[in-house]
Amino acid sequence: MSMVCRRWREVASEPILWKKVDLSTPSFKFLKASTATIEKLVPTRLTGVIQLNLLGWDKLTDKAIQVL
Repeated sequence: MSMVCRRWREVASEPILWKKVDLSTPSFKFLKASTATIEKLVPTRLTGVIQLNLLGWDKLTDKAIQVL
């Protein structure tokens, strides 16, 4: 997301756009399915999420689940 203009990044960061999030590995092959990724996304994007798909994130730790 670092290659987009500042305004677009601000708009894309709005919590209202992040209610239903599909991070299943078939949808997001470029996203590393890790605890670190969850720790980064929760405070910045997933604060108001209602539905979260983590299909394929087999190696999530207990810590990642707690963060969610």
